[in-house]
Amino acid sequence: VVELRYEGDDDTELYFYGSVEERGIEHDIISPRSPLGQGLVGKKPGDKVDFESPTGAQLTVEVVSIQ
Repeated sequence: VVELRYEGDDDTELYFYGSVEERGIEHDIISPRSPLGQGLVGKKPGDKVDFESPTGAQLTVEVVSIQ
């Protein structure tokens, strides 16, 4: 589970990093194949990730924690 903060937002969001086939997951899923998922590889709390959303918007998130 990774906790992220989107640039310009004070709130954080929790996501499960893994396969969409996982069952019983309480959080939204970030696929390792997605642009955000690929950007998260090797990151640690405090790091920022720039990625392109499915709508084409350029977004930045900060890794708050990794559980």
